Amino acid sequence: MGENGRRRSRREQWVLDVLERSGSARGVEDGIYSYALEGRLAELLGREELEFTFQRRRAGRAGIELAASGSWLHDQLLRYAAEWGQSAVLHAPVGGDLHETGIKRRRWTGTPGTVLERRYVPVYRFTFRVAFYGEPPGVELVEVVWDTGTGRRLARGIPARIEETLGETADPEVLPPTESDPQDAFRRAWEAVEVEVEARVRELQEEGQEKLDREIRSLERYYRQLIDEEKRLLKTRTGKAAREEAERKLDLLKLEWERRVKEETERFRPQVLARLVAAATVLFPAERRVLEGGGGNEPEEVWIDPLRGECWPAVAPADVAK
Repeated sequence: MGENGRRRSRREQWVLDVLERSGSARGVEDGIYSYALEGRLAELLGREELEFTFQRRRAGRAGIELAASGSWLHDQLLRYAAEWGQSAVLHAPVGGDLHETGIKRRRWTGTPGTVLERRYVPVYRFTFRVAFYGEPPGVELVEVVWDTGTGRRLARGIPARIEETLGETADPEVLPPTESDPQDAFRRAWEAVEVEVEARVRELQEEGQEKLDREIRSLERYYRQLIDEEKRLLKTRTGKAAREEAERKLDLLKLEWERRVKEETERFRPQVLARLVAAATVLFPAERRVLEGGGGNEPEEVWIDPLRGECWPAVAPADVAK
């Protein structure tokens, strides 16, 4: 939730997520957010402290930056996010106490026994750049994270506490991942992007509808005045040629009116261009364990990710469930 209990938009949440990658929040007061920055983002913005707002009426005073689409800060955050890398393979560390939340979430009654093996499980992270061309225009980054273990999208992505621990070196005590299907993960990610884009397009259409209605009403007044004037002049024409010329002009005005309305309607219809700008494979060490003391409908073996507290049935003793 945002300030004063207001629900944050996806664009606002994206800005906050980006800042949390390279900064620490100091708080929010009266719609103004404060962050301490470090690393590349501090270098890019040219400051170690940042105060910003999503409200235009509060921006521009006492160094308060606006974080709305099209603003300087928003453009710099897009640039920073684009520098995260086009592709990468990262490893999460081994460690953490056994977290049984996943088991309780599935209402399993069995208790995980000893560890049979440790094996990396791929989690695919795709970042898409989505540009909306219309009124108003905008650019957003959409991140989709697909967990091949649980077979579902991680709605909140990879937690920041884990992001800080990722590295390029695998643990020799953990077996490499079994064969996975990145194409299937990408297909599912793209389906999620389509859903989000459709929702965003509806929002943009709703935002632009009022302005479109005003434009159409303005065109209607303008062309009705011209047509009424031509009709008045037509009554004063006595010659056949003059009357035919006036009638042709009336027809042209009606066609021009229709064309302008179509142009304005098209201008306010969002056009979307989505492009994959980065992809990463994050490997999480999972433990295969026997589920002891469970009921007859419960799996005999489960995979557990202690770091994230996730748990899912094992399809085969040495295979990761998909």
